[in-house]
Amino acid sequence: MSTFSSIDPLNALSSQSRAGTNNGSDLGQEEYLKLMITQFQNQDPFKPMENGDFLGQIAQFGTVSGISELKDSFSAVASSISSDQTLQASGLIGRTVLAQVSNGDLEAGEGLNGAVDVPVATTAVSVEVRDTAGQVVRRISLGQHDGGLAEFNWDGLMDDGSVAPAGNYTFKAEMDTTTGPEAVAVLVFAEVKSVSMSPYTGTLSLNFANMDSLGLDQIRQIQ
Repeated sequence: MSTFSSIDPLNALSSQSRAGTNNGSDLGQEEYLKLMITQFQNQDPFKPMENGDFLGQIAQFGTVSGISELKDSFSAVASSISSDQTLQASGLIGRTVLAQVSNGDLEAGEGLNGAVDVPVATTAVSVEVRDTAGQVVRRISLGQHDGGLAEFNWDGLMDDGSVAPAGNYTFKAEMDTTTGPEAVAVLVFAEVKSVSMSPYTGTLSLNFANMDSLGLDQIRQIQ
């Protein structure tokens, strides 16, 4: 006597996955159709598949196909966005940007420019230039400011009028408040030398001659 069995394609797929013979991500249109045909061939003719079950499996087939196509579409969009960002970032090469760093390398005979991010109006803003030992070599007074970016220029001279040696210097700034001096953020101007993208994360970085590479989110202003 012949026997009949009902084969559910999704259960069959799950069994294969548990046995380690197939990867669920490898299910495509051809495999799904084969599973459905196998079910039709082995179903009990006295108990054919209900219309609802059949429509449900057709809907599942459409979902599998749609997800595959959607994945390909997202990959294409991501690639396009990445290429567009790289192209835009390359336009920054040779431009001067205001970066969210508080230090820079002083070259012989040169100076360094930056800005103080003043949060509110104040009667006085000042900047200290410190060497690698933490010693203050120059104090710059910016006077009263209404708030916003207060730009400053260090000509490379120390307080005694002598030329500061080439090297790395750090800027510290503070403003006067009703409760006393308060530290505020300092930013430094620098020229973008090149642009690079991480092959692992796709993150864009701007490269400079005298400071570490920075992300686009660390750039406050472009000149």
